[in-house]
Amino acid sequence: MKYKVWTGKTDRDRETSIREGLDYIGWHDIIQKNARVFMKPNLTYPEYKPGATTSPDFIDTVIKIIKERTPYITIGESDGGNRSYTAEVPFKGHNLYEITKKHGVELLNLSRDSWKMIPVKDRFITLHIPLSTRMLEEFDVTINMPVPKMHFVVGYTGAIKNHWGLIPDTMRLRNHFFFSRAILEIIRLTSPEIVITDGTYFMDRNGPIRGDAIEMNITVIANSPGAADVVLNHIMGLNPSQFIYMRYAVKKGMAPGILDEIELNTDPGQFHCRKFSLNRSFMDWFATAGFYSKWMTRVVYDSPLAEPIHKIIRSFRKKEHVTSLLENDIRIRSCSENQQ
Repeated sequence: MKYKVWTGKTDRDRETSIREGLDYIGWHDIIQKNARVFMKPNLTYPEYKPGATTSPDFIDTVIKIIKERTPYITIGESDGGNRSYTAEVPFKGHNLYEITKKHGVELLNLSRDSWKMIPVKDRFITLHIPLSTRMLEEFDVTINMPVPKMHFVVGYTGAIKNHWGLIPDTMRLRNHFFFSRAILEIIRLTSPEIVITDGTYFMDRNGPIRGDAIEMNITVIANSPGAADVVLNHIMGLNPSQFIYMRYAVKKGMAPGILDEIELNTDPGQFHCRKFSLNRSFMDWFATAGFYSKWMTRVVYDSPLAEPIHKIIRSFRKKEHVTSLLENDIRIRSCSENQQ
């Protein structure tokens, strides 16, 4: 497959920009007439939060365009991780009940569907992750609507990592220790895919929900999540080889190693206006240390120590949040604003 990525501004006419990007990657060849389409926004917070979740207006615009090709559209998400909330909470917080009713499309909580266990080869053993039966059997194309962010554990999150929310098990964090292999298997099973990035805001400093929302007003549209992430990394001043799962995607042929392997409509470097970086807190470093560790995951989530550990974590997180507020932490910044 030839990687194709379109990048452009959306501050004047979002719909026209998205249409131009879709035409550039040849979306009519990917979405056949009356195809069954699954849309995956980023709903990692109970309500719309700039730089953290896909905006309701962006979702509304994408549905409007895709409906011209097919009426068979389903928007879906799984329950929040670690039993934090059901998918219905962000559905309401992002006005998705109203939006889907307006367009006559379906809203689906993947966690309420039946599940199938999917094998994932991890070196010399085979592990398993659950996926929705409908997700695996019903849909012809996936439309991925990520938000580009720094991420306190994996470093960066965008198009590839947005697939993690397809795992319907609210305790999917138990599978973090083989994340790189699992996420690529999910992408393989849910392809073909179109990425339509909500780049109204990117998140700097400490994502996926607690960083600074940087106003960018661009979208990146691609025929591959790996290619989309390589371009987004370039815009953010990041090197994809910094991130374990990105290196693995390149190794497995699911992401380009360099920009020269991508057919681009323009040089994405022209959209670079600041170098994004990660500023981890003490508890972030603790979480990072355990992310790829199977035994530490079991201790934190599946042992008698789980509850007291989480009480300590919540206490530290609360103190970090209060400190941030006391320091007048600016939540929304322009891209050209000087970094502190």
